[in-house]
Amino acid sequence: TSISSLYIILIIFTYSSFLFIGFFASLSFITHVFFFFLMIRRPPRSTLSSSSAASDVYKRQVLNKYKFDRLVGLPYAALPIATAVSLEMNRPLIYPRREAKQYGTKALIEGAYQKGDRVAIIDDLVTTGETKVEAIEKLKAAGLEVVAIVVLIDREMGATEYLGSRGYTFEAVTDLTKLLQQWKKSKAITTEQHSAVSVSYTHLRAHETPEHLVCRLLLEKKKKKIKKKKIIIHKIKNKKRKKKGK
Repeated sequence: TSISSLYIILIIFTYSSFLFIGFFASLSFITHVFFFFLMIRRPPRSTLSSSSAASDVYKRQVLNKYKFDRLVGLPYAALPIATAVSLEMNRPLIYPRREAKQYGTKALIEGAYQKGDRVAIIDDLVTTGETKVEAIEKLKAAGLEVVAIVVLIDREMGATEYLGSRGYTFEAVTDLTKLLQQWKKSKAITTEQHSAVSVSYTHLRAHETPEHLVCRLLLEKKKKKIKKKKIIIHKIKNKKRKKKGK
């Protein structure tokens, strides 16, 4: 993720009053966490400009590489951003309801679509990935093909491996570690808040389910292998440069 994209996200959440530090319930964990992003808090014009900036990041950073017919916004926090992305990319937007309506069309999925349509799912953030699978099952039951799951922020709680092990393509514009570093550096959060969030996520990891623990460990192992490979390649290149210098 480029620094420019991180900077845009930093501005969006910090100065649009979308960033909160405190105890908030997560759908994926009973234990409370420290981060919560509320997508509609400021007046409509502020929300629109912030969502437009976020949609540009989604488009440039991730979505442009995929071929899809429709966008799927996951209720409810992601819907303002998904709407902005839909308008920016000129792609139809649909969304799955958490529960089917008991009146009218009694639709489980709102919006126009056809069986066989390829869709890209948009959400604001991901923790373990379990709630994404719940939404995917509804979409697949309607005959839709999910080509990618894209979020703005990955909380790094094993979602990449969890979703990958089920055959789904998942990408995040950035992750919590990078954002915490940028927020601390720009003084958007204090050192105490940075430490509190870090400690909170360490605690959450200590209470992971066995499945998510395995997924996270596999991901960390993979990252270490990639880092080790890069170091070896760098050393080989340095040796070649020294030989040429002689």
